Amino acid sequence: MRLLKWVRETVARATGRVPCRAYETLAGFLHRPAYREQFPLSQTAIVGRQGCAAADARALREELRIARGEIIQAGGSEFVELDSWQLLMQEYRENERTLDDRELICLTFVGELDRVRDQLAALVPSLRASQNLGGRPNHHCQALAIVLDWVTTGTFDRNAAAALTASSEQEQNSDEVTWLMFFEPSDAARARLAHLEKKLQQRKRRWHRGDDGDEDEWIGRESEKLDLLAAVVASWDDPRGAADLAGSFDHYQRATLDPFSCNDALFAAALQTLTLTPELSPDRALSRLRSFVNPPLDAPPIWREEDDAGLQALDQIAHILDKGRGLTVRGDGDAIALDATPQKRDPDFL
Repeated sequence: MRLLKWVRETVARATGRVPCRAYETLAGFLHRPAYREQFPLSQTAIVGRQGCAAADARALREELRIARGEIIQAGGSEFVELDSWQLLMQEYRENERTLDDRELICLTFVGELDRVRDQLAALVPSLRASQNLGGRPNHHCQALAIVLDWVTTGTFDRNAAAALTASSEQEQNSDEVTWLMFFEPSDAARARLAHLEKKLQQRKRRWHRGDDGDEDEWIGRESEKLDLLAAVVASWDDPRGAADLAGSFDHYQRATLDPFSCNDALFAAALQTLTLTPELSPDRALSRLRSFVNPPLDAPPIWREEDDAGLQALDQIAHILDKGRGLTVRGDGDAIALDATPQKRDPDFL
């Protein structure tokens, strides 16, 4: 009886079952491009499910020991695809590289203005002096300089905005100047809105949804923008319309906010603040936009080593390899069966 009990315990310690999901999580981590050359035995034995001979058990066990440290350093074995906002925040927190102007502006939307204020303020002088290829003033950059000056100082230069819009009414391609035209009621702004609405209708007549993704996106964003500017103009004529204007701004930001079109969001936020709540600081005004980021920038879940599926699979495989007899891997329904025996490589395995 004692001999039978010893045999059962020995067999139990030399075999195991790993849930398929846990095994695939580990295999996916080991097969990432950064680790394929670092863990060559694992590519065949674990990723390819070919197991290993007894002679390779110690070397494979050592690969898994190193891989365990890599998983912990990476914060988990599962690959989590980050969207554009999450990737931006990660790069910002980890200081992986110098952020460009667009990314600095985006950070003001998520409550980071105090940390990037000096970098944004340093952009203003060069934007003001910017010229286009013909040596003429670059109205696009000058308009951005006016709004960034408000962002960093809290002061909006209405005289500079009025002078710029007056000198560039015929500049049909500057979205930034267009926004500035609506910071004060004017016939020029009404005419600009009418011109843009006509231009949009002309492009819609030539447009077939789905033929061109860029055109689909432009028409969608431009339609939302002109709806908002039409609501702003309507509030000039009927003060009662101002009560609904905040909702129009919120709808616009919710529908269009993304990190690749940050200038429109910035100018819309400045227009909303200076029109409806001029007492609000730029920091508070811009950080409101965080609520419109989609998907929400929630705090990442707390990772715990004991809950990591890939580590659980790794530890069980390592335990089998500790026997030094090799490793056999077999698919078995919803689980992967492991055995401390040498496995012959499938002759068809590549």
